[in-house]
Amino acid sequence: MSSVEDLLADPASVGVWTAVPEQSTIGFKCGSFWGIAPVKGRFGEFTGDGQITAAQTVFGRVDIKATTVDTKMLAVNASPSSLIILHAFMLPPLKP
Repeated sequence: MSSVEDLLADPASVGVWTAVPEQSTIGFKCGSFWGIAPVKGRFGEFTGDGQITAAQTVFGRVDIKATTVDTKMLAVNASPSSLIILHAFMLPPLKP
């Protein structure tokens, strides 16, 4: 995997990049969930793209479908008290 510095220094990197979900992972780690235990997980569905400009500027966007969270812990995934899941089901996707 290249570092950001390597990508910015390489003129061949200039352009638009698209996330490939089959080759990418978006995950998280939480030190304490409900004050009981650490939790880590990943999201199953997401899209994204980014751009590297000739001026060595990087910007992009990632859209994550929060309801696809998988922590390997059924109680956390399905808990109605989990604010992430509750808001993901109640609110429409945000549009820029």
